[in-house]
Amino acid sequence: MSKAPSAIRLYQGLSIYRVENSTKWYVRVWDRKRKKYIVKSTGEDSAVKAKALAQELALSLLKAEKPVEKEFTFFNFALKLLHRSRLQQTSGYRSKGYVKALHWSIQNEDWGLLRFFGDKDVRQVRTQTYQEYMADLAKRRPDMT
Repeated sequence: MSKAPSAIRLYQGLSIYRVENSTKWYVRVWDRKRKKYIVKSTGEDSAVKAKALAQELALSLLKAEKPVEKEFTFFNFALKLLHRSRLQQTSGYRSKGYVKALHWSIQNEDWGLLRFFGDKDVRQVRTQTYQEYMADLAKRRPDMT
């Protein structure tokens, strides 16, 4: 059985390592969107050069990923909805159960909408995004039938 490579951690989510019987260094970068590692060969024998290439790769990935303005995040719109539902409850327009169910479906730790959509740009949410959410739910929650 092969031994797992010992990684040199450069930053959180960024490390380099060498595979057994290989002279080349590999870089491993955590992709926040896909929630998995991106692994690439640096093509370098030297750890110093591999570290520099790893940092360049990580920076290029971060620059390619444009941060979403706070006002357009799903999280921001969800907070507005929750606040409006509380106001409607106090004015008697909505029932307490409606507000409770809404809070539960948005903020549930296991499968709530904020867990999946929270940092996404609402202008980019499409039917495919919803289908990805449903597929994620199906993976997380086993079939009870």
